[in-house]
Amino acid sequence: MNAASAGFDPARGLPQGFIEFLLPFHRAFTPRQRDQLNARALAALEKDKKNEATSLMDGDRASRSERNRCQPVSCAEPAACAARES
Repeated sequence: MNAASAGFDPARGLPQGFIEFLLPFHRAFTPRQRDQLNARALAALEKDKKNEATSLMDGDRASRSERNRCQPVSCAEPAACAARES
């Protein structure tokens, strides 16, 4: 995940007016990014459910990590988005 270093002050560390320039893009694209992350997580869950049903018929060969590897991400937790995508 791209993140500023600890103690970074955008008022001093970025050119004047940059935050004001960036804010409309952030507001437009961040919700879309989170929606795409959630859609990807849900698709993975659906795939896992299908694989789990098949594997249960084959003697439960699916490991716990395979079944639990992906959960939908809450939009209130941006750090979780990055942690699940890496």
